[in-house]
Amino acid sequence: DDRRVEEAVAPHAISRAQRAQRLRHYTIVHNGQGELVHFDDHLTLGAMACALSHRKALQRVATHPTAEWGLILEDDVSAAVPRVDLAMARLLRKLPHDWDAVCVGYHHPIGKPHPSARSDSNR
Repeated sequence: DDRRVEEAVAPHAISRAQRAQRLRHYTIVHNGQGELVHFDDHLTLGAMACALSHRKALQRVATHPTAEWGLILEDDVSAAVPRVDLAMARLLRKLPHDWDAVCVGYHHPIGKPHPSARSDSNR
């Protein structure tokens, strides 16, 4: 709920999200043909709540008494990523044997991360 988001998120982030919502500024805009037109790093209130639920899921995996690993996916991943099973298998084959965590985020249809969405450590 909104109160839990407000307790866990910096006030300036909430104010920025509320302003973006009023102005109808979206974080990701497509051209209708599956190509990215615009990417912005602000989070909507919904995205903040989503991030908190992801954090909770990560904490549950990390503190599970017997799990050696975990996989957390969005409920609509198969709609967003055709043949997600093949994409995940390809990703897992490329990981080093001592990997700790992988974040599979927003990507172009050809599988390359959008430049705005990449951190410096991934370049």
